[in-house]
Amino acid sequence: MKVEQKLEAALKEKFGENPFKRPDIDLIASELKIKTKDKLKIMEKYKKAHGVYSLEPEAAPKKEESTAVIFKRIKERFALLNQIATAAAHGQIRALIVSGPPGLGKTHVVTEAVESHAAYHTFLSGIASPAGLYRTLHETRDAGSVCIIDDCDTIFSDLGSLNILKAACDSTKRRILRWSSDYSFGKDKEHIEKTFEFKGTVIFITNIDFETQLKNPNSKLYPHIKALLSRTHYLPLDIKTQKECLIRIQELIKSLHRQGNFSREEALDVVNFIRENANKLRELSVRTAIKLTQLRATVEDWKTVARITMCKN
Repeated sequence: MKVEQKLEAALKEKFGENPFKRPDIDLIASELKIKTKDKLKIMEKYKKAHGVYSLEPEAAPKKEESTAVIFKRIKERFALLNQIATAAAHGQIRALIVSGPPGLGKTHVVTEAVESHAAYHTFLSGIASPAGLYRTLHETRDAGSVCIIDDCDTIFSDLGSLNILKAACDSTKRRILRWSSDYSFGKDKEHIEKTFEFKGTVIFITNIDFETQLKNPNSKLYPHIKALLSRTHYLPLDIKTQKECLIRIQELIKSLHRQGNFSREEALDVVNFIRENANKLRELSVRTAIKLTQLRATVEDWKTVARITMCKN
C-alpha cells in the first residue's frame, strides 16, 4: 500500500466523511511514520476551508434553480411552517425548532398560528438567563400553553440554560424540570416550584443553521445541537442565497401591498432599490423593505437617505 493510501485509510477509519483538523493529521502521520512531504500532499488534497479537512467527496455543482422553482419551494416551506406551528399550538407537537435567516417572516408565521390556536402563549427573547428560561417555562407548563423562544441564541452560551431547554424538549412521556440553584426567584419564589412537570410546547426560532453546525463535530455547539435535534421537530426554511432572500422579500412586499399597506408604485420602487443595492444593504429582510417604504412615502430624496442610513459604507 502506498504511503498516501495508508494515511487516507487511517483517516477514513477514524473520521469517515466527518471533518477533521491539522493536529489530527499530524498525530496519525506521526504514528504511521509518514514523511512531511507525503503528509502535505494529503492536506492539499482534502483541505476544505478555514483549516478544516474532510474525505467527503466534492459534490457535483448543482444546476441553478429558476426563479419560479425557488419561489414555489419557499412558498411550500412557509406553508409547511404554518401547518407545523399550528400543530404545535394545539399541543400535538411538543417541541419545534425553526431555523432561517433574520427578517424573512419566521416569527410572524409562528405568532399568527399560536395566537389563533393556543390557549396561552408567551415570548422569551433577547438575553435569557437560566432563571429567566426556567421562569418562562414554569409560566407555560400547562397543556395548551406555548413558550416561544425567539432571537435568543445566547442560550447556547450557557450550559444551565441548555440543560433546562433540553429537559423541556425531551421526548419522554413526562418532562420533569428541576431547579437546584440557590437563586430564589425574588418576589415570585412562592409561585415557582423547584420541581414541576412541563406539559406545554416549546417553539424555538433561531438564525442558526443547525445542519451546518453538525458538519463540524469539533464545534462547541455540536453536542448540544445534536441533543436538541434528537428531541425536537426541526424545520429549516432553506433560504441561503441572496437570490432566495430577494425572492422571499419581493413576495412579502407584494403581500403587504395587497393588504393595502402601500401603493403598487411604492412597492415596485422599493423592490427595485433592494435589487440594485442587494450587495450594499446591511440586511436583506422584510424589516429593511418596511423601512424603505416609510422613507419612500415621507422623504423626497428617499434613495439618498436610504443609501446613507441603510447601506454599508
